[in-house]
Amino acid sequence: MTKAIIISGGAFLAYAGASIVWSPVAYDKPWATAQLAGIGLAFVLGLRVKNPILWIGGLLWLISANSFVALWQWGLGESLGFEGYPGWVGNPNIFGCFLVVGLALAIAYECLLFLPFIVLGFSLIQSRGSFLAAGIVIFIAVWRRFPVTAVVALAMSFVIGIELSVEHRGVGILARMGIWQDTLNHLTLWGSGFGSFFEAYSSWPVHTNMTLMRASHAYNDFLELIFELGLGAIPLWVLMIVALSKESQARLPCFAFFALALTYSPLTLPVLSQLFAFFLGQAART
Repeated sequence: MTKAIIISGGAFLAYAGASIVWSPVAYDKPWATAQLAGIGLAFVLGLRVKNPILWIGGLLWLISANSFVALWQWGLGESLGFEGYPGWVGNPNIFGCFLVVGLALAIAYECLLFLPFIVLGFSLIQSRGSFLAAGIVIFIAVWRRFPVTAVVALAMSFVIGIELSVEHRGVGILARMGIWQDTLNHLTLWGSGFGSFFEAYSSWPVHTNMTLMRASHAYNDFLELIFELGLGAIPLWVLMIVALSKESQARLPCFAFFALALTYSPLTLPVLSQLFAFFLGQAART
């Protein structure tokens, strides 16, 4: 198992790093290099940290504090013009990603005192993908002991997502479907290069998506990684399968990232991608 982790992890980092060099797309290569280096260092750190509870506690405190900042913004929203109430994170969808990860951490590491603050944060955002991912996390966490509760939680997350889609007239869903179709139309065997999606998408002369012509990400990390790395994404899939093949507390946070990755891009964003690499390392450590 250790050899498989080292080989697959090293192969992914080597291929992704090489793809930055050979990519024909004129994007910010230093930024992509720094992002990839941060992912690799976070994974190694996850492998080496024996007891991550202090790290997890600090992260949960930050997420909880952000919920209170967002609540304060909500109270002053009309007078000061706050919109979305994301706290200091700056984006309701990104805040939603942190809330889902915090939910998974609170459950997996039994830090249940943080759950009220996480629920507070969810009450202040309207992120459909985050609600759906939260339902998936709860489903995975309680399915074995409370199957009825798991199904109800998952169903409620779908209902909330549908209601929010109706409220926003489904623009986000239509935009994502267009981006996914555009990305599928431009897949290549070897990929376009790590971190190149934004520039590549902007250079395409024809777009299926007519509501968001400059997509920063594919809003599906699995699809974006295949687009950027092609066959070079296979070592990463192998690494994740091997690392998550055994029971560990770090599995639920990793599954939370996977759920978010279906409709958003946490695995390609700074901080969130490093957090995923850290907990993947923790899972591999077991």
